[in-house]
Amino acid sequence: MSATRITYSDRFKVECVRRYLKGESARKIFRDAGLDPSLIGAKRIERCIARWKTTKSIVDEAARIDANASGEDGVDTAASGQVGCIDAKSVLDSYDIANAAFAAISTSKSGREMFDVRDLIIYQQVQQITALQEKVAELQRRIEHLTDVAAARNVATETAAATD
Repeated sequence: MSATRITYSDRFKVECVRRYLKGESARKIFRDAGLDPSLIGAKRIERCIARWKTTKSIVDEAARIDANASGEDGVDTAASGQVGCIDAKSVLDSYDIANAAFAAISTSKSGREMFDVRDLIIYQQVQQITALQEKVAELQRRIEHLTDVAAARNVATETAAATD
């Protein structure tokens, strides 16, 4: 840190992005690191996170750390109840979908590879829709099963009443 510039370590950037993609508040992450928003400014914090989460190398490293921490399983955001949050494993997996989450290399950003946040949101929504479709199918199977059970009970009741 100098009088006019704050320089963050790569390790700090990766940890911030990792936690941010898991749904934590950017301000909370900085506060936990001892950088209170009132000290460095909430707007500066938001800009830092916005810049770091569009840097492929930082997102890749955050995803790698997250994948290692979860034993390569990742965390299903729908199953964990954190619908609306993107886990780093999902971000890493999104690279495989025809590199959809990444746009062309931005020459205006010193050659850093950037991803389009809109594509990331679309990917997240596709994941949520798929999870919801699976849940609907499961509920339909349960309804079918319960309908069959109820019908069988009705037949048994009618048969018992007819024999009496």
